[in-house]
Amino acid sequence: MDKHQMENHIWLASLFHYLYPMFIEKKLIDDSDTETLYMQTIHSLSNKNRFFQKYYQNLSSDQSNISIINFFVRKASQLSTLEYGIHDGTKVNNFVPLQSIFSNLFDQQQKKSFMYPLKPLELSNILPSENVHSDSIGQLFSSFLKELEKIHKKEQLLFLLEKYFWCVADANTVDISLYDLMKTNAAIACSLYKQYEKGYLHIKEFNESSDRSTKQFMLIHGDVSGIQNFIFNIPSKGAAKSLKGRSVYISLLSDVIVRYILDELELHSTSLLYNGGGNFFILAPYYQQEKFVSIRKKILQHLLEGHDGEIYFAIDFVPVSMADFQDFSSVWESSKTKTSRLKKRKWSELGLESKFKEIFGPLDNGNDESHVCKVCGSFGSKRPINEEFFDDDDSMAVCTMCKSFINLTNELRDAAYLVFRKATSNDLDYNTYQDMFRQFGYDISFYSSMNQYSPNKQGQWYKINDTNFVEDHCDGFQFGAYFLPQGKDGQVTFEELSQRAIVNGRGDAKLAHLKLDVDNLGMIFGQGLGERSSISRVSVLSRMLGLYFGGYINQLINEHRWQETLYVVFSGGDDTYVVGTWKDVFAFAEKFYQDFRLFTCQNRYITFSAGMNVFSYQFPVTRAADITENSLEVAKKASGISNGNFPPIKNKVSLMGEVFNWEEFKQVKEIESILEKMVIEYDNRSVLYKVNKSTLGFKHILKDSTQGKFQHVKFWRLYYYLRDIKKNYNYRCKKFGKEAAGEDYVEQLVHQYRQIVVHNLFYSKERDQIRKIMIIPVAVKWAELATRKAEEENE
Repeated sequence: MDKHQMENHIWLASLFHYLYPMFIEKKLIDDSDTETLYMQTIHSLSNKNRFFQKYYQNLSSDQSNISIINFFVRKASQLSTLEYGIHDGTKVNNFVPLQSIFSNLFDQQQKKSFMYPLKPLELSNILPSENVHSDSIGQLFSSFLKELEKIHKKEQLLFLLEKYFWCVADANTVDISLYDLMKTNAAIACSLYKQYEKGYLHIKEFNESSDRSTKQFMLIHGDVSGIQNFIFNIPSKGAAKSLKGRSVYISLLSDVIVRYILDELELHSTSLLYNGGGNFFILAPYYQQEKFVSIRKKILQHLLEGHDGEIYFAIDFVPVSMADFQDFSSVWESSKTKTSRLKKRKWSELGLESKFKEIFGPLDNGNDESHVCKVCGSFGSKRPINEEFFDDDDSMAVCTMCKSFINLTNELRDAAYLVFRKATSNDLDYNTYQDMFRQFGYDISFYSSMNQYSPNKQGQWYKINDTNFVEDHCDGFQFGAYFLPQGKDGQVTFEELSQRAIVNGRGDAKLAHLKLDVDNLGMIFGQGLGERSSISRVSVLSRMLGLYFGGYINQLINEHRWQETLYVVFSGGDDTYVVGTWKDVFAFAEKFYQDFRLFTCQNRYITFSAGMNVFSYQFPVTRAADITENSLEVAKKASGISNGNFPPIKNKVSLMGEVFNWEEFKQVKEIESILEKMVIEYDNRSVLYKVNKSTLGFKHILKDSTQGKFQHVKFWRLYYYLRDIKKNYNYRCKKFGKEAAGEDYVEQLVHQYRQIVVHNLFYSKERDQIRKIMIIPVAVKWAELATRKAEEENE
């Protein structure tokens, strides 16, 4: 058996290592000879599936190979879990529903156990809950076996394992899914075998687990720089037709670069520990460090040539010994620190002297000033420039690269499949986004149906946001916020989108921009896991965050029918940027936050902050993005002090220039709802001025409540002031012969103020007090947006 065959066996055995007990329970194999469990498994599967036959036939002739396979798999398992002797495959283990990794971060022992339902992975069932029963594990495994019979590629196997075992854990490691155990085990085992096969690892070194001087792995980290400028630094004219394409391009560029690295280093896809939000982590054998440096240089040369330094990938590695797996969070953070340093000296990897002109020199000699792309500013000598039409009859000079981003946006409108194909062209053009991908060996396309492309369905096909991929003969599935609202001529314009804020003749035709990201992400990975920071737990943590931001956002938008009012610029990793009608953006932000708290088991240290602002659709998109980004930063800075190993509590939202905690944001919404009904029923927006003036009266009541005090007389004075609104309305009704309002909105408003006081007097530790008196003025601003008549706007 040659080295490639042996490595394939080690890879496959690493994946099935944790499933032997299930095969034994189903009587597909027996445990009479523990050394041949892998061989029995492959033999059992090969009787029903030709995919497994080649592995079994190559293995059966030499029993000594079995010992080598078992040796590397078991040693890798020890490094993966840091739990020695548990997953040895010699007995039927107790499988249980996966407990959420978030429930115990920062040692926050929850009173309740939050577990995931024992169901195949779907975006509708990723929120943990209580009282999940384990009696359906056997049924889950049976469903897995049925689909397993239909696969014919290694890639399909890996996605099938994720689909069925994302929610199952071993009783000894309840917060690590079997899938993450399988994946990290395969990554470690194959790297160890490569080191062994090259002569850099000796068997005796496996027993020297405390030796940190001998490096056997490298953790490669990639982090893209310049995302926001690249996406948003474009003219507002036609922005909606380009923003999404530019955002998805960055995401796909990261995917392609990851594939390029894996291909060049001859690594399995399991070596990719994480990829999302412009960040990726790859575990590779240490002996490949020189080759990695060469690969990185080629990547940066292509990026520099194609984008003139606008997009930069900081890619570096940290060496890893077997002892370092005892605290893999530190390794993870060390790799991020190293790439952060590279960002401060971009392109230094290429040699500043030899590449000085390309990095710092002029992009052109100035002769083509009359022929410049109005989107990115590139000259005609760089790539072809043509006149293109956008939102109206006016044309604009656009280069072929920017035009290709518009085409990509159009492809995304109803995309159901994402396809990667090996590129056949070796041209050194950089005229379109596809040209960039081809430099790394791939062509990428989106399709609405499989019928769009018939010739043998070449390439690797992935179903978008749908895990039922085997039935379509696809290679796997891909989560991502690719959908887009539709306009009258196909792709929606921001002007069209703003008009959707008008409902029943009321509403300001404006757009809201929302930017949010997870608070204290570095500390979550660095200190959150504590002494339990194995590579498999780090893998679970990163994958679950990516699943929420890259996948669940689609579920939420579909549930609430926001597809035609929200334009998701990007969402993945740990952050999200959305443009849409202000009403639905506000509603989305609150619901996305509420579900995130459920997803993270209400752990008080796992939160996200947000910035939201409202703009005219004509407002420069690049300026709106800067303002919104700054609002997010202001929200994050309005936080408490870090308490030792615990992160500061940020957990804030900046709304229209004011920073609130999420309890306060909820009250803004409740007050606004009353005010909106009041204005519509009274048909008089002047009541908002009267309510706004009540801010002063409520200010003292609110301050007293935060100190545990309440003076009843102050509340009666406030009510006496506000009741004039009701009196004035009743007078107007009588004067003009109308019936008085059936609802006493003044009483509802005062009741809401009273509820705020009660909340502050008796608030629980899990909830913040309501301290900001600006909840009333901002609620008034919100109500003004909601109640403005459409004809007023056109005057």
